[in-house]
Amino acid sequence: EEGGTIHFGLIGHPLYINPVLSFNNDCDQDISELVYDSLYAIDGKGNLIPRLAEKTEISPDRKTYTIFLKDNILWHDGVEFNADDVIYTVKAIKNPAINSPFRLKWTGVTAEKIGSGIVRFHLSNPYEPFLQNLTFKIIPQHIWQEILTDSFSYTEYNLKPIGTGPYLFDNFEKTSEGHIIRYSLVSNKNYFLGI
Repeated sequence: EEGGTIHFGLIGHPLYINPVLSFNNDCDQDISELVYDSLYAIDGKGNLIPRLAEKTEISPDRKTYTIFLKDNILWHDGVEFNADDVIYTVKAIKNPAINSPFRLKWTGVTAEKIGSGIVRFHLSNPYEPFLQNLTFKIIPQHIWQEILTDSFSYTEYNLKPIGTGPYLFDNFEKTSEGHIIRYSLVSNKNYFLGI
């Protein structure tokens, strides 16, 4: 049934609602889960399920993974999601100046755009559980490419995120000391998997 409000109590306060940076803060991770989406996700039974990915082709030597993206997925601001967003997110994670906690997982991996809806990952060595690496959340290139690397962790988009997930940022309330005490999301009416 549509409508209503749900309140969650979280320990800590949001700092980086940015999946490239949110690793040590459970509050950030919990909100990022609702705002952003990934190529694959792990369901409640531990199975890998496609999200933004439609299908995957794996080379016989298991060093090349070609990901075909789902069509007609929109960012919360109405811009269409595509392969550029995946490539940009991987580059941001691998950029030492951004200092993402996920950078080491991407050592020896390159990402290549094959078409607007196709991304190919090349591994220097076969890595059987590589598809689990594709559970990283994607950030929008059209927003983040305009932000200088040294401003990456300071921009307002870390607290006012634009994602493709089932919920989108609405507003937040701060104390006089600057701590966020209330953070509001609303349902994404255009969510590609429905609500």
